[in-house]
This record gives sequence, C-alpha cells and structure tokens, in this order.
Amino acid sequence: MSAEDRLIVTPTRPPAHSYFVGRRESDAAEIYELTATGVERLRPGRRHRQRGLDWRGSEEARMELSHLLISRVSNQRPSRDLQARFSLHVLGRLPVSGFVLESDDLARWLRVAGFD
Repeated sequence: MSAEDRLIVTPTRPPAHSYFVGRRESDAAEIYELTATGVERLRPGRRHRQRGLDWRGSEEARMELSHLLISRVSNQRPSRDLQARFSLHVLGRLPVSGFVLESDDLARWLRVAGFD
C-alpha cells in the first residue's frame, strides 16, 4: 500500500497533549478528550451512520472511534486498514467499564504501526 493510500492530510488543529477517557453509564458509552484548557465530549462524525462511539460496541462504532482518536492524535485521516488494526489492537484490549488513554501513547502506537 502506498503512502497516498494510507494517509490523506486534512487541515485540523495542531496536536496537543491530551487524555481520552471512556466510561460507561448504564449501557451508554461516553468518551471525552481532556486537555490543559478543557474537556470535550466526543461525538461520532456520522461516517458509518453510527449514533454513538463505543470501544466495545458494533464494528461501525469501533471504526468511528478509531477514526476519531487517530485523527485527533495525528491530524491526519487514517485509512480503513489502520482503523481496523487500531480497533483490534488498542480498543479491543480496553476494559468494558472504562479507560484512560494518553495521546502520547497513541502517537507511539501509530509510529510503531508505520503511520508517520
């Protein structure tokens, strides 16, 4: 796969150190990004016609969350292949009840996965 197939650069904000926090209220998953300046609840971009983001939900919910987290950490739009690998190797290992992921750790995973 060529670099062009793996990555499409999109103009977005510069990456900042942040934490991604997921928690489960009843059956509903909630995911937030925490930075030095605030807290933002993350919502799906409707790419997969998904109503919510969930690290243990449907394939569409996991792919949407993968896309969102990778995009926020790298400022680049990931390929579906990278999203699928992220979903399997990162999201698939998170506890059902909740998680905290550091943006630096996600950036390291992306470098190891060959996403520069």
